[in-house]
Amino acid sequence: MSGRGTLHRFAIELEHAPTGARATLEHSLMSHPSETDERFVLRALAACIEHGPGLVFGPPLCREDGEPPLGRRDDHGRWALWLEFGEPDPDRLRRALSGADRLVVVTSAPSKPWLEKMRAFRWPKKARVELVEVEQVLVRALGAALVRQNRWKVRVDADSIACNGTPARLTRETLN
Repeated sequence: MSGRGTLHRFAIELEHAPTGARATLEHSLMSHPSETDERFVLRALAACIEHGPGLVFGPPLCREDGEPPLGRRDDHGRWALWLEFGEPDPDRLRRALSGADRLVVVTSAPSKPWLEKMRAFRWPKKARVELVEVEQVLVRALGAALVRQNRWKVRVDADSIACNGTPARLTRETLN
């Protein structure tokens, strides 16, 4: 698909209850022309869910295997955290694990066949693979309201997330 993505700016007032952090985040993110608004919103929400120092965004879709769409490096330059979105292929995730300590897949309303494939996949023994599902009601609402300049007020708890007054469940599962 040829075409240009759209640049979206986010000003996010974040309250991250698991760490006790309060922060104001400012992100400029480019959506890929083939990326759905819901997947794009997942990327922005993931930065809130996994908030912490050193979290950086990579390219939206077209990237090398050695670079995550969102991640954090450790003091030695290795990926300490690698985030993927939607329903990525388990083989791609296994390759990502060779260069990362922790892998998190953030999704919304995953298909049953994909979930079964992920649960049945033979992950490396020491791998830490987590699935975080954001309730679709929030992802759809934010996707429908997405504009170039977005102002969000987000609260993240251990099992929920709320953005601009819309609450949603966060379901977490360890896959290995």
